[in-house]
Amino acid sequence: MDPLTQALATQLQQNPHNWLIRAQLAEMYERSGYGPTAVQTILEAPSIPTDPNHLALGSRLLTYARPDLAMQYAQRLHSMVPPGYHPGMPMPPQQQGMPYAAMPPQAMQPQPYPPQMMPQPGVPAPRPVMPPPSQPGAPFPVPAAFAGPGTVPPPAVPQAPHQPEQQNPDGEIHLVSQLAPKRRRIGASTLTISILLHVVLLIVAGIWIIARISREDKKKLTFINEAPSMSANHKASQHDVAMAKKKRMSGAPMIATRIVSSAASKINLPENPNKSSFGELNAGMMSGLGGNGFGGGFGNSGGMGGGAGGGGGGGRIKFFGFEGDGQNIILAIDTSGSMIPSCGGPPGIAKLKAEIERTIQSLTPASMFNIICFGQQADALFEKSMRAMPENKKAAIEFMQGYYTGAWRTRTEKFGAKGVDDKGIKYFPLQVNNVKGMEGTAGSSRMDLALVAAFERQASAIFLLSDGKPTPAKDGKKLEEDDIIKLVSDNYNRMYKAKSATINTIYTNTDSADEGFLKKISKKFNGKHKSVKLD
Repeated sequence: MDPLTQALATQLQQNPHNWLIRAQLAEMYERSGYGPTAVQTILEAPSIPTDPNHLALGSRLLTYARPDLAMQYAQRLHSMVPPGYHPGMPMPPQQQGMPYAAMPPQAMQPQPYPPQMMPQPGVPAPRPVMPPPSQPGAPFPVPAAFAGPGTVPPPAVPQAPHQPEQQNPDGEIHLVSQLAPKRRRIGASTLTISILLHVVLLIVAGIWIIARISREDKKKLTFINEAPSMSANHKASQHDVAMAKKKRMSGAPMIATRIVSSAASKINLPENPNKSSFGELNAGMMSGLGGNGFGGGFGNSGGMGGGAGGGGGGGRIKFFGFEGDGQNIILAIDTSGSMIPSCGGPPGIAKLKAEIERTIQSLTPASMFNIICFGQQADALFEKSMRAMPENKKAAIEFMQGYYTGAWRTRTEKFGAKGVDDKGIKYFPLQVNNVKGMEGTAGSSRMDLALVAAFERQASAIFLLSDGKPTPAKDGKKLEEDDIIKLVSDNYNRMYKAKSATINTIYTNTDSADEGFLKKISKKFNGKHKSVKLD
């Protein structure tokens, strides 16, 4: 018996109720080819295990000696039964359909051990270190928990003669607890040796690299003999000779013939339909020079940007005659119920949508853009700003069609966090619980929520269009104008460290009572303000 098996057997003798030791010992016997000894180890248990793994092991091993106990182990496991059996299925398999208590005695005979569980010829099977039964040939005791109606008496299993335990050559029995410190010491020594070897290898590699670099440097060294010094007269003579030689080799430059006219030409050049004025060309060029690279081409408003050099200079936008530029442009549009009368009814709303569509169509792929519509909650066209590609422009125009119809102010208020409305239009919901810094706020005309959401998307230019000021509250307390501006500024300072953003405001109400708040916002964030009439 190997030392580990002997140690487990000794520990089981001291702790017969420890099923963890019993299961490990039984598995070691089974793997070693001593099936009967493994079954006996399970049969000698004074109590029923509670761990499902131990129940499964006992159910499988007892099939070969005590089928009745194997079935009861399996029933303890509920749905877990020996391999090849189903819950409630009698044993052996050929007795399917017959109740357990009514099985004939011959059906309860133990199953034969598989060949792999039997020891090799001439090799005695080991015995666990457990006290033998009081009488030779007596059946193994059945735990009291197995006793009950319908239990078939187990067949008698003869006891093999008890053999004394074999000790190691040194006369000691090594327990697992005694082997562990020795293994730890071996592991620590191995780790120390490995570290030392790695250090030595690193030192040797460093010396080799330094020596190689030194040899390469010596090969590159060249010795230049200093030229003999020349007198000033000798240097002047050489210079004169060189200049004369150069003059002989070079000819006189050709002079272009000048054409002089005393009257206007009668020949007219054809018109160029794609020509641009100097102002337009200059605006297009300058709008792109702010970036880190060139690309995208010259144009009326496209500029040079988005090309080689890593990033581009963004694009230019014209919204209600209000010009601006930036790499990431966000339109923040008030879609609250008061906007319809403020814009002069449906005709004014139609003009507003037409201007938004024209603005979107004028963007070039060098620009990043997004749209945020706000009421009591807010919607974003995209979760993050996207390039002004044709498919994204089309999505933006479809996105704006559903607003100002009277059905809802924002999709988030109507459809919540679904991200798609009843027409199949996608949106990104902006609620106070998913915009950091706006937790605990509520109210209407939430331009504060829209601005902080635009900051999250790292906007460089924001165009805020509204007919009034927001009426938010935080933790149930109404916020005044200065409190609102401070709330927006605090979130701006938190999210913009090395960058900056401008906020331009556009007022659409004929009543100028609330226009002052928008002016404060544009002034605070280095933008401009404009009032437009849509009626």
